[in-house]
Amino acid sequence: MTPRIIEIDEKETKLNNGANVNTLPNSSKLPYKAWLPNSIGNLKHLRTALLKILPFADKRLLDLPKCVKNLINLCDIDTSFSMSLGNILPFAESESHSNSLSRLISTPPGMGKLTCLQTLFNFVVTKRSGCGIEELKSLVDLRGSLCISKLENVTTTERAKEADLKSKHHLHELTLRWSEENPLNLWNDVHKEGDEYLLSTLKSFRIVSCPCLTSLPEEMQHLSTLHLLDVWNCPELSSLPGKDMPASLQLFWVRRCPALKERCHDKGEDWPKILHIPDIRINLEWIQHS
Repeated sequence: MTPRIIEIDEKETKLNNGANVNTLPNSSKLPYKAWLPNSIGNLKHLRTALLKILPFADKRLLDLPKCVKNLINLCDIDTSFSMSLGNILPFAESESHSNSLSRLISTPPGMGKLTCLQTLFNFVVTKRSGCGIEELKSLVDLRGSLCISKLENVTTTERAKEADLKSKHHLHELTLRWSEENPLNLWNDVHKEGDEYLLSTLKSFRIVSCPCLTSLPEEMQHLSTLHLLDVWNCPELSSLPGKDMPASLQLFWVRRCPALKERCHDKGEDWPKILHIPDIRINLEWIQHS
């Protein structure tokens, strides 16, 4: 019988019926990058892939094979690290997002065919055919957390629109991540066109490593369920939206954003906009209300 759940842990590969699959070496012998066998594409009825094989400390990388697009019944791809929450949190402070602690180096082409997909922690945008951000358009059932990485590969506003993020009503945590080495100024153009890319259901929103970002969208005030706003490594970000920040915000974290840092300190120009937020941290320093 074709398995519906496959789990790859740190020591061996197992199917839900307990049978071992000897297509991957022991994790202690894995090279810097770890590959899945192409034969996984034959598991047509596979619904869940738990790829928790990579300890965070080793920072090994996972490459998904192209045949993943054939798994049309796949609902869940979990590439997060197999660590306890207590071990993850210290790294999350120095990294950018505890939910995207995945070293997925690329997303295989044709992911848009997996229309049953509900869990995809990280989508890596590349310029290869079938690997663009438009592949997200048909993944309308995505839920929980999503990190979109290497957004510098989205080169036009029109391409950004094709992701149709606003239609993904089951997403509650969103991270937009650029690469520091090759930033583009596209995000400033995108958010000027309105709230098309801001999901009203968001509880957590993170923007990571966008050196050209100069301002946050005015429409953020309409995110009535937003609990956490985390902005990391955006040195050109110089101000918050002109109107008030969402009243629902409980945590506002700013890291490596020097221009914004001065404005958000007590008596800074943007302080009145964030005064209602209980937990304000700038470069991991908790800002106490006077």
